[in-house]
Amino acid sequence: MLKLPALLLFVVLFTSLPSPSLSFHDSDDIDHWCSNTPHPEPCRYYLGSNPHVGIPKDKAQFYQLSLRLAFDLTIRAQSQLKRRGPACRQARERTAWLDCWKLYDNTVLQLNRTLDAPHGACTAFDSQTWLSASLTNLQTCLTGFNDTGASSEIIEPVTRYNVSDLISNCLAINRPAAAAATTNVSATTDRGGVSSWMMIANRRLLQLSASADLVVATDGSGNFRTIKEAFEAAAARMQTGRLSKFVIYVKAGVYNESVASGYTTLSSATFSVFGRFIAGRSWIPSTGVPFDPSL
Repeated sequence: MLKLPALLLFVVLFTSLPSPSLSFHDSDDIDHWCSNTPHPEPCRYYLGSNPHVGIPKDKAQFYQLSLRLAFDLTIRAQSQLKRRGPACRQARERTAWLDCWKLYDNTVLQLNRTLDAPHGACTAFDSQTWLSASLTNLQTCLTGFNDTGASSEIIEPVTRYNVSDLISNCLAINRPAAAAATTNVSATTDRGGVSSWMMIANRRLLQLSASADLVVATDGSGNFRTIKEAFEAAAARMQTGRLSKFVIYVKAGVYNESVASGYTTLSSATFSVFGRFIAGRSWIPSTGVPFDPSL
């Protein structure tokens, strides 16, 4: 059951994952820094065993080292995933594997954007969004294998890199800075009817749209009663190549969306991970992967 307030859907998924509040003090001890994270064991192992990583002098440096570590291990996990491709002999395994490949590729993109954030005009709030998207990607990959009943032996060597834990650590470290960034942005709606927490460029694009291309409403007052139908119609129209953006307005209501058996979460998801998607805040839970220091 999907309960949504009124939303404007436009081709950036914002996911706010709760993470514990951390207390940091300058220290020369790797163990000290890692012990303040949600997943200290992989933090200690990877930071402590890498001869090219120095001891962080402050929280900012620890955050950057943690980001770089998560990025590098995502690349290694993706390489392992590529090697697992030939082991997918059934159609459902190939489907799950291909979705994971796309999701890991997008995770590399999101983490790379996060690493570049200090050099651009982006804020800690933006970084938190990209990290949340990365963590969601990895969870969606695992869910896809569960959805299709594909063999877990294919994905297990990939999950042993503990990328989810390392990204969770980055989210926790960055959380205070992200919270501080949001205090400068009002969560109210401006005169144009667009939430002011959106990036300026995206807000302007939405304001230029006098009306939505499609409206979804459970009471039948819109073009469609389900979000899935609206997304399918939007996809069909976008394939013509004549549209660069598509706005879907979802009226407040409870939406019961069914997913066909045999498809992965990514393949049949109501909200695509890869479009630029602007909506309200949501929370997507994640599950941990047992730490394996053998890699």
